[in-house]
Amino acid sequence: MSKKFRDLFEGFIYQTRLIELNDTRYVLKKYSYEPGIVKWLLIKIGNSIVQVYPYVIDPLERMKRELGFMERISKVVNTPRIIIRDWGGVQIVREYVEGERLDPNSVESYILAGETLARIHDSGHVLGDSNIFNFIVKDDDGVYIVDGEQAIESDSPDYMAWDLIVFIIFAIDSLLVDKTIIPVKEVEEKTRLFIESYYKTKQERIEEILRNMLKFKIKSILFILLPPPYNYVVIKTIKESQRKLLK
Repeated sequence: MSKKFRDLFEGFIYQTRLIELNDTRYVLKKYSYEPGIVKWLLIKIGNSIVQVYPYVIDPLERMKRELGFMERISKVVNTPRIIIRDWGGVQIVREYVEGERLDPNSVESYILAGETLARIHDSGHVLGDSNIFNFIVKDDDGVYIVDGEQAIESDSPDYMAWDLIVFIIFAIDSLLVDKTIIPVKEVEEKTRLFIESYYKTKQERIEEILRNMLKFKIKSILFILLPPPYNYVVIKTIKESQRKLLK
């Protein structure tokens, strides 16, 4: 995806804005139709073909998913506190998390993301939107998940494998925003570190999840959303990780 094309999307993607009350910052999030459609256009294109994950577009359903997820998962991973729930306006006000988004250029980001996703999956939840930028690192508290509008309760190995693939796609695509070419070794290393950190943290059904990453209906999204040679590099690295970890 070119930077110009991505910037066009970014202008519509964000459903949130910062507000300040009594010198305290909060996040106002509106679950309007248009940003939801634009935000998930590319994923919806892929998912309509391979039909893996049950995404929803309806604003109220996305709000219900997010609030339910934030409430249930807060004992497993950090999430922002919900201050106001406006069901009529289909919007919320939540705590603003002072921290840094995971940096796709940093190998540490892939380790943290793998560990965090493993804990979420072991709790019986999947994200659907496992975008690298939905992970915020706060120095004194660790990793926060700040978007759960596609999250559901599920123990499906397919959905968990989908989360892993979607994270890799968004992370590599983010690298391509500022670079025309990424060294193959860099893609291999970051993909491998992400999978290995997930494997080391995950407690249940790990073999099935890793194998499902290469199911045709799941890996197909790589060919739809990642350009060559990176889609082939990711698949090759997943296969190598499987051989190493599942022997």
